[in-house]
Amino acid sequence: MASWAALNVAGGDARASAAHERATEEAQDADNAALYEQALRCQQKQQISEAKEIYQRLLRGPSINPRLEYLCNKNLAVMQLEGRSFHEALEFFAVALALDATDVVVWCQMGATAVETGELWLARHALEEGLKVDKTYWPLVQMLAEVLNEIGDEHAYRRVADYIKAHDPHCASVRLLDKDKNRDLKLLKKAQKRLQHLHEITERGVKRREVLVDERRKELEGKMRPRRYPLVTPSWSALGKVLLEAFEENNRDEQADVVRTAVEIHVNYDEEQGMEVDAEVEVSVTEEEKTTDVSQDDGDHPPPAKRPKHKEVAKSFGALETSLSTGISDNDTQDSGIHASEVEELQPRRRKSRRNEERLREEHAAAIKKARENDLAYRLGAFLPEAIGKTTRDATPESSMRSFIS
Repeated sequence: MASWAALNVAGGDARASAAHERATEEAQDADNAALYEQALRCQQKQQISEAKEIYQRLLRGPSINPRLEYLCNKNLAVMQLEGRSFHEALEFFAVALALDATDVVVWCQMGATAVETGELWLARHALEEGLKVDKTYWPLVQMLAEVLNEIGDEHAYRRVADYIKAHDPHCASVRLLDKDKNRDLKLLKKAQKRLQHLHEITERGVKRREVLVDERRKELEGKMRPRRYPLVTPSWSALGKVLLEAFEENNRDEQADVVRTAVEIHVNYDEEQGMEVDAEVEVSVTEEEKTTDVSQDDGDHPPPAKRPKHKEVAKSFGALETSLSTGISDNDTQDSGIHASEVEELQPRRRKSRRNEERLREEHAAAIKKARENDLAYRLGAFLPEAIGKTTRDATPESSMRSFIS
């Protein structure tokens, strides 16, 4: 292209250089267009190698416009896809879509190529991007539904499937997939019924075990129910009879647990009975004193001076008889002598004949011996533990019984 410029005009060289560059670019674009048309003709004639070579020459050229570069990469990707070179096809598709992402067909072809390579995540991405470009390109939408179903994204699949049904109720892929889903739902319902039945059986077993445990607990409570026995009189013989009665009753009862059953012994006598016993002892002491006075009168001795009766002396004498009747001491003569001396110190001074004293001592010893032979508590005394202290041995039967029961 020729142009005229004066030699003395400033900037004439720059304008000439720019014009020359534009002429060069236009000439290069014309040459590239001619080569591209030649590659297309080779591709149509299935001359794949010649077409690939021309496309590669164009891409390696010093100057190529973006549109022609996009077309060359797309055509190379299609030829690689047809030749089942899927990984090379993905590379060319990626370059082409980086240059121009507005072609939904290219997105669909890239998704199909990614499916062939097994990269379903890449196929899903390509198909979803194509769906954004055009939602009415049904081959892409159908392929996206199939990929989502294969991946297992039920929510996304249901959304795409509903969209397809709304526009194409006769879509074969969706109908087939939904049929499988319905069959799966039936299988799930059957499995759910079996699991529910198994759960109900387990719950019945648990309830049955709870009922058995409750019945067993009530049975044990009945067997271990405390049994109460009254103790009418404060004596060892009465206590022994109560214990024997409790043992025999529990042994006869088939439902009772002899080892675990609690036995409660209630003391029913009151303080009035104890006061009556003290009164009887006091009366017996008074009668003995009268007998002693009569014997002294028979011996022509002057009667001693009258003194008031001491209630404490009578009670001490009663305690003496009861403690001796328990049989704790083995030396009868020694015990009787010791307690007799204590009683004599507490009683008023009287003039007594030796014969009368010996007679009273013999009668007292005989009474103690007879009481021991007839008393069950004395025979049970051998079973008392040796660890009983002196304080417990010297206690009265009433205090011992009350401390034992408490």
